[in-house]
Amino acid sequence: MSIVRVVEGNSLAGNSPTTGGDPGGSTIARGGAITADRPSIRISVGDILSCRFGKLNNKNWRVWKIRMTSVLLAYDLYDIVTGADKRPPDDQVDEVRYWKRCDLALQALILLNIADDRLFLISRAETSAEMWKLLHMMYG
Repeated sequence: MSIVRVVEGNSLAGNSPTTGGDPGGSTIARGGAITADRPSIRISVGDILSCRFGKLNNKNWRVWKIRMTSVLLAYDLYDIVTGADKRPPDDQVDEVRYWKRCDLALQALILLNIADDRLFLISRAETSAEMWKLLHMMYG
């Protein structure tokens, strides 16, 4: 299982600055577990948002979904967008901050890869999981 940490900046380099509230070098693992003792892959929000492919339109849902799912799995973010990794309780401040950062990056990734005339279909969604669910209801 890969472990991914979203960092600020545009580099996968090991010396990228970490997100706030992460003084111990902990990472977020699939399933939402915080771990400090496992190796991590450092991924910037810029890396995630640079993933571009054909924009979703009325004709390409199956291909678009395969590509988007591949990106989400590669960056270990699929469980957030499907709703399997839920927002942590408010008293877990660092985890909530991290989850929000991942969710906002996912929302941006989805919006950047949808045709302009389709954006209105998911514009009211408040999370990436809501966007994903709406897209599946409309196209899947």
